[in-house]
Amino acid sequence: MTADVSPAGRGAESPENTVVDVAIVGGGLSGSLAAAVLTRAGYKIALIDKRAVYPDEFRVEKLGGGQVEILKRLGLLEPLARRASAFDTTLNIREGKLVDVSRGVNYGLPYAPMVAIARSQIADPAAFIVDQVQSIATTSRHLQRITLASGNEIVARLVILATGMAGALSHSLGIARRVLVSRHSLAFGFTIAPEQGTSFDFPALTCYGERTVDGIDYLSIFPMPEGIPAGADSVGRALFEKRLELVGLLHRAGVGILAGTDAPLRNSPPGFGLHAELALLVRAGMSPFAALRAATLLPARYFGIADSLGTIAAGMVADLVLVGANPLADIGNARQIEGVVANGRWLDVADLRELVARASR
Repeated sequence: MTADVSPAGRGAESPENTVVDVAIVGGGLSGSLAAAVLTRAGYKIALIDKRAVYPDEFRVEKLGGGQVEILKRLGLLEPLARRASAFDTTLNIREGKLVDVSRGVNYGLPYAPMVAIARSQIADPAAFIVDQVQSIATTSRHLQRITLASGNEIVARLVILATGMAGALSHSLGIARRVLVSRHSLAFGFTIAPEQGTSFDFPALTCYGERTVDGIDYLSIFPMPEGIPAGADSVGRALFEKRLELVGLLHRAGVGILAGTDAPLRNSPPGFGLHAELALLVRAGMSPFAALRAATLLPARYFGIADSLGTIAAGMVADLVLVGANPLADIGNARQIEGVVANGRWLDVADLRELVARASR
């Protein structure tokens, strides 16, 4: 599912400025991993991506060798390994013959869950901003000023572009690509499965091209935790847009909508998933106020506990979140968490970071 920012859905109040050490533009795997590492190291980070939840795609990754060692050293391997398919033997084939066998732990995992796991390891939930970067400029104080589609601004000592092949922003900054090899690369993927009641004779294999002149590098087959049907990305996006449209139609027809994140599914970690849900409800056409009601008062009424939960008033259960900006102007402000009262106990930002760090260990 995606949550692209719509500037028209933002509030009309004055722009807000956020000052951080590092701003990371692009919340894919590299950007999310960088945010996780830097927030754990104590830096104030802004990770900016227009998608609250990275979409399912027909795309997988194989982690092995130096990648595994780096992730282990950064303390990020364990959460990824729990969701992946591990294998330690790979047959290497050339010209139809087995040439050698590689040994070493490898992991196969779909790309979208990897991004969700990386984002769940970010020590400060408020570091993730669902928005789109419009421009980047250097200020007179040698700081970087980022203007967002919402009208808000971020000032950072350092900006990291983690936008992959999307080159519009880098081009506007005068960053050009240098062609190392003029021939184009083409990658394709597929899902295969053994016949029922049988299994493959190998854990994984890599089959190399017969001749260098053919320009064929290799074919890699390795296990995955679950199958990904071809076309899942385009079909999934189309289905999601229909569901989003349906939510808007139901809301305008007066049907009650309750926030439901289905956490802890792979793309919906607890806490993060609810904020993504709120952004999606607003994108569907609900006002920020209606979206907040869908996550607070209306569920309390539905379950018959509105006398103790769902609103902030004297005598109600003291479970609430204090945010640093008005979520009625911009539902993304609900992520700017200054503190939480849970079971009558106050938890400040430092307490929350410690809880996130403890949960990720």
